[in-house]
Amino acid sequence: MAGWGGGFSALDRKMNMIFIFNMKTISMVDLRTHSERIVRELKRGERMMLSYRGKPLAELVPSGAAAKRISPLEALKQAQDLTARDPAYTDGAAGYLRGLREDQKAWSKRSSL
Repeated sequence: MAGWGGGFSALDRKMNMIFIFNMKTISMVDLRTHSERIVRELKRGERMMLSYRGKPLAELVPSGAAAKRISPLEALKQAQDLTARDPAYTDGAAGYLRGLREDQKAWSKRSSL
C-alpha cells in the first residue's frame, strides 16, 4: 500500500473520489458548442472534467461562493450510492481495505515487540 495517496489522509482520498465521481465530463467540442450552458452550470456550482481527444485535460471548478457546498455526511452518502452500483469498484475497494487492515496488523505487531 505504500506510495498510494501521496501523504493524504483516508478522508482526503475519499472526498477527492466523491468529487471525481460527481464530476461531469465535457469535451472540447462541447465547450466550444455549449459554452453559455457550461458557464451557467459552473455558476450553479457544478464541477466538470474537460477532456481532449478522450483524455482528461483539466477540471473546471467554480470559484469562491459559487462552489457547491455539501456536508461531509451527504458527500459520503453520495459516494456510497455511486460506488454501490459498480461491482468492480466494490471488489477493488474491499481488496484495498483488506490490504490496509493487514498493514495495520503488521505495524501493530512490530510496535509491540
